[in-house]
Amino acid sequence: MDEPRLAVRVVQPSVRDKTPTVISCSVHKADTIAMVMDAINTNLGEVHRRIGRNLLRFQQIEFALKFALPYIHPEGARAGPEALKNFREGMEFKPLGQVVKALRKSIDLPTGLFDVKLKDVVDERNQLVHHLFELPGIDLMNPAALSDLADYLDRQYEIAAELFTFSRLLCGATLLALRESRPGLYPELEAARERLEASLPEIAFVDEDPKGT
Repeated sequence: MDEPRLAVRVVQPSVRDKTPTVISCSVHKADTIAMVMDAINTNLGEVHRRIGRNLLRFQQIEFALKFALPYIHPEGARAGPEALKNFREGMEFKPLGQVVKALRKSIDLPTGLFDVKLKDVVDERNQLVHHLFELPGIDLMNPAALSDLADYLDRQYEIAAELFTFSRLLCGATLLALRESRPGLYPELEAARERLEASLPEIAFVDEDPKGT
């Protein structure tokens, strides 16, 4: 018995006058299924890659803030060495939402756009980690839905971009301040600075003015 075949009609514009041209053909049902599965696997791979990339970005933000906050929070280093130690230990297992709240208490900025951006980042992180399958229209067996999900993850990545840059700069500024105030830690801090510069190639930490001004 012949394998079932499907008729396929593809409409494409003519090269000359841009009027639609209909191309008719037939393909084996198995071939059609294989093409759909290839599209699903390709799009699913892109979704997986973006999920990993976004998780890494959120964790980088969290790590950088947890490094800097003990030195800038009013309940941290400002209150003395013991307070610094206790604050650092207390922040170790805090989720990003609580870390961001601690950041807000550490910097003197009026309520406004910055707070909105902080909330957006925390909300997007929680959506990714806890509620991804609650997004409307999500379907891991639908190539179009997977493409839409990949686009959403790209937008999510960009939402976190500003806080990512801010947290890394804050981390770098803290490293420089520590290096100046604690010369005995210079080798360890210098190694940390080199790692930070490698992760932010567009930013240079300048120690002195080459022109001597």
